[in-house]
Amino acid sequence: MTTGHAEFLSAELPSGRVAHFHWVWLRDSCPCEECRNIHAKQKYFDSATIPADITASAVRQTADRVEIIWPDGHRSDYPMRWLAEREAQRLARPPAPDGRIPWTSPAAVADHRFAYRDIMADDSMLVAALDRLFRHGILVIDGQTDADSDALCARLAGFVDRSYFGEYFDLETKPDDTTDSISFSTRQLPMHTDIPYYTVPPDYQFLYGLDINAAATAATDGRTRFADGLAAAHRLREADPEAFRVLSTIPVTYRAEYRAAEKIYENETTIIRTDHNGEVVGLVNNPTKMYFDTVPFESTIPLYRAYATFKGLLGDEVCYFHSWHPGDMIVFDNRRIFHGRGEFGASGIVRTLRGGYFSEIELAARARFVAERIS
Repeated sequence: MTTGHAEFLSAELPSGRVAHFHWVWLRDSCPCEECRNIHAKQKYFDSATIPADITASAVRQTADRVEIIWPDGHRSDYPMRWLAEREAQRLARPPAPDGRIPWTSPAAVADHRFAYRDIMADDSMLVAALDRLFRHGILVIDGQTDADSDALCARLAGFVDRSYFGEYFDLETKPDDTTDSISFSTRQLPMHTDIPYYTVPPDYQFLYGLDINAAATAATDGRTRFADGLAAAHRLREADPEAFRVLSTIPVTYRAEYRAAEKIYENETTIIRTDHNGEVVGLVNNPTKMYFDTVPFESTIPLYRAYATFKGLLGDEVCYFHSWHPGDMIVFDNRRIFHGRGEFGASGIVRTLRGGYFSEIELAARARFVAERIS
C-alpha cells in the first residue's frame, strides 16, 4: 500500500519493506521525458525551482507503480522497481569508510593479476579490475606481444590526462645534458610519487612495457618496485605518533625547473595529507624534487628524522617487484602508491616504459557505466 503524509510518501516495496520518499525529492526525480532527456539522463530544470514544501494533489498505486499528480497538473509515474532501486542505493551508501584496503603483504598484489585480453573483452573482468585498483591502489595487467597501449587506455578510462610531459612519456635513456628529468636515464630512482610540484598531483599513474627485451625481464635491477604508502603511514602513526604529526603538519617544497619550456613549477605541501578527522587522504613525496628551504629552524631536525623513519617503512620487504614483459601495464594510485627502481644500465638491457596519468573521475565513471551495463 501507499500512504501520503504531509511531508513524504510511504510506499510498500515488493520486498515488503516500507520506504519513505520526500515529495520534493519525488518531484525532482520525475523520470518522464518532459522533465529529462531520457538518452542523456539529464534534467531540464533546476532543483531550486521546486518548492521544498511541495505536496502531491493525488496519489494512485497499482501493483507495480505509483502515479502522482502535482499541484500544477503534472503527472509523474514511478515504477515500484525504480523506487526499490533508489531505496537500495540510499541504504547501501557507506557512512564513512572510503573502501581503501592497506596492503598486508606484497604477495597479495602478485596473486591478483588480470590478463590484457580479459580486460579488453570481458566487461565483468574490467569492473573487477577497476574495483581492485580503487581498493588496493594498484592494478597489474599481464600484457601480450600484440597488446595496444592506446586501446587499453581507452578501455580503462576513455582518455588520459595531460601533464607537462604531454599525454604520454616514454622512459628511455637520454643524455644528462639533454633531459629535463633524471627519470629518463638508467639511474636508480628512490621511492616516490609523481609530479609533487602540481597543487593537485595526478590521481592515477600507469606504466606500460613498450620495448622490453629478455635481458631486461631477467635483470633484477630492471624491475620496478611498488609499496603502499597508506599502509606505511598507518604503521608510522601506530609506532611513532610524533613522526606522523610532523609529516602531516610541516610542509616541504617541491620544485621542478623545465628550462626548455621556460617554466619553474613549485608547490608546498605536507608529505602526509590528512582530512579534518586526521585520516590519511594522500601522500606527496619525490626526493629528487624536494627541498626543506622553508622549514622553520626548530622543525628541521624533527622533520628529517620523521621523514627517514617513514621512508624506512617502504623497504624491500614490503614492496611488490615487477619484472617487465612487453605489453604489461601497471596502474596505481599516485596519491598512495610509491614506486622506484634500481640502476639498470647493464649492457644489453632494453627497457622502455611508456607512462601517463588517469584522473580518478574518468576511471570511476567508466566503472559505473560498465557495471550498469552488465547488471
